[in-house]
Amino acid sequence: MKTKMKGDPHHSMTPERRGRLIEAARHPDEKECENAAPFIREVAI
Repeated sequence: MKTKMKGDPHHSMTPERRGRLIEAARHPDEKECENAAPFIREVAI
C-alpha cells in the first residue's frame, strides 16, 4: 500500500500533515468532554 501511495500528495506524511495529526491527537481533552456532557445528555434522551 505504501508503494502504491508513494508520491500521492493526499497521503504523504508531510511536516504539515504530521503537525495536524499531533494537534488532533490532543482532542477531545478532559475539559472538552466535560463541556459536551450536558449536550450529550440532552440529545441522548
